[in-house]
Amino acid sequence: MLTERQITGFANDGFLAIDEGVFTSSELAAVQARIDRLYEDRLHLPRRRTKGALEVSASAPQLSEILGATVLDPELMTLAVVQRCRQIAAELLARRQVWLHFDHVFYKASGNSSTVPWHQDSAYSVTGMTSKAVHFWIPFQDVDQSSGCMKYLPGSHLTGLQQHAVRVREDGLVFRSVEIDEAEAVACPLHVGGLVCHAPMTMHGSGLNTGGAMRRAWVLQFGIGPWVALRHIGRPLLTAGARLQMAAGRTRS
Repeated sequence: MLTERQITGFANDGFLAIDEGVFTSSELAAVQARIDRLYEDRLHLPRRRTKGALEVSASAPQLSEILGATVLDPELMTLAVVQRCRQIAAELLARRQVWLHFDHVFYKASGNSSTVPWHQDSAYSVTGMTSKAVHFWIPFQDVDQSSGCMKYLPGSHLTGLQQHAVRVREDGLVFRSVEIDEAEAVACPLHVGGLVCHAPMTMHGSGLNTGGAMRRAWVLQFGIGPWVALRHIGRPLLTAGARLQMAAGRTRS
């Protein structure tokens, strides 16, 4: 799917933006329909799979998140959006086989006061192992700087893991951040159907959503290595455990 220029650009800059044309509107709609159903069932989702205030109102707009939507709904993994990202990751990593390691859904309401501070994803590694991976950010609507599009620091993946400050949000979510000079930062506005992807060590962040609509985005991480392969093998067990927790929640309700 990619040109040599795109592959070289990713290697040099640590990120790649494809403005539009990667996915069709119907392919994105198929994903959003399934994710929306998870939000509708949010009261029964396992607590560790949700972050932020899932209730969004005009008076108190919030950032709401689902961690591991593909664990909660494995059918998502069969959809064209996931398979196309898998192909792109394989090309960028020059590997025939890559695995979906993790996914994360962000719904950020208009007027939300939350930003994603500058950080490297490797700072969140549980194992501390260096991973070879490609992290995708896929919007379900047009995004620009007013709605909080992704921003990157080119070449920052080549400078090693930086020291991150740690802070805890009111809902318990841990943020790790680095202070940088944003003069060389590159904003990546996208039309619906496009994506941005980056390496685990690439410095990135996003701003406030001051636009007039909800900003919906899906993060997918594809990689290689023993930890990623182990998680792939154990994915059915994660799904079974999540479904048991959801069933128990419905019973209590």
